[in-house]
Parts: sequence; structure tokens; C-alpha cells
Amino acid sequence: MNRPIYKKWWFWLIIVLVIGAIGNMSESKNEADPAVNSPTESVVKQEDVAKEDKSDPAVEQASAPQQEEDKTEQYAAYVDDFMQEISEAENKANPVFENYVEKMNAAADGSASLLDAYEAAKKAKEQASQLHADFFKIKVPSDLPKDAKSLLEEAKTELSTAYFVREKAYKSAMAYLDEQKVSHLDAFKENMESSDKFMLSGATKMAQAKLSLEDSK
Repeated sequence: MNRPIYKKWWFWLIIVLVIGAIGNMSESKNEADPAVNSPTESVVKQEDVAKEDKSDPAVEQASAPQQEEDKTEQYAAYVDDFMQEISEAENKANPVFENYVEKMNAAADGSASLLDAYEAAKKAKEQASQLHADFFKIKVPSDLPKDAKSLLEEAKTELSTAYFVREKAYKSAMAYLDEQKVSHLDAFKENMESSDKFMLSGATKMAQAKLSLEDSK
């Protein structure tokens, strides 16, 4: 009489081999499919991506005016720096120009010689020439708004020209002290008046540049 099949030794060997083969197939499938390995992790990552892609329009709308205000303040700081550079250069030069006025007044009342006045005029002429060159070299920030940048460029040109004309004025003063001709004195007065007009125009354009940033807010 034959024994039942489940009592055969080879029956159990086949069962073990089949179970082992099924286990290997399951592991291979899991390795090939990350979603099967870690379904929770996959879902979490997809949710994170969805959150990153989803922006909040209300937050963006609220931050835009603040960014614009910050940019305007930065532009205003650029203009302030430009004006400060102009002011510092003039403050350094002013003692030379003031000395010229003092020496000329002293020469007129006899408390200083014409030679002293001449030397003062010469130094003032050299100082005006230096400012003319220095102002021409001043850099206007390139990333300013168009209107503000254009106004500062014009201001720089006006101020540089002012000291170019003032240099001519002091040269006429030297000629007057040397030759005592009224024509030289008239030329001095004319050039000083012209220089003052260029200075006023340059100062006005700097103020307009600052105001143009306020208007853009």
C-alpha cells in the first residue's frame, strides 16, 4: 500500500523549494518598485512636492510692496552718497576759496600785499581746476531708475562745469592783479556769476533726483 503523498520526503522538499522561490520573487519585485518598499515615504514625498509647488498668492501680494519700498530706500541711499561725495569735496576746497576772498579784501584796504592776493588767487584757481576734474570722475550708480540716474548725470556735468568756469574767473583775477585792467575784473565777475548759476542748477538737479524717487513710491 502506497503511503499518502504528504508523507513522502520529496513532497516536503518540493514545498520548501516552492516557498523559497516565491520569497525570492517577492523580494525582487519590492526592490524594483520603491513605492512597494516604502509606500508611506512615497506618499509623503509627493505631498511635499505638492506643497512646494503650491504658492500663497496672498503672501506674495503682501511682500511685493515691501520689496518695492526697500528698493526705493536703497536708491535714495545711492543719491545721498552721491550728494555726500560732492559736499565733502567742496568742504575741503572751501578754505582755499575763503582765503582768496580774505586776501583780496585785505589787499583792497592795504593790510595785505598784491602779491599775497595774487598767490591766493593762484591757489584758488588750482583748487577750482581740481574740483572740475574730480566732479567729472564721480560715478553715478548704474542701477538707479532712469530719471534719477539722468538727473544725477546732469548734476555732475553742471557742477563740473561750474568749477571749470570758476577756474577761468580766478585766472581773470590774477590777470587783474598783475595788469590792473578793468576788463579783467569784469571778466572775473562775469565768470563767477556764470559759475554760481551752474552750481545752482547742479544742486537743483540733485534735489530733483531725490524727489523723483519719492514720487515713484
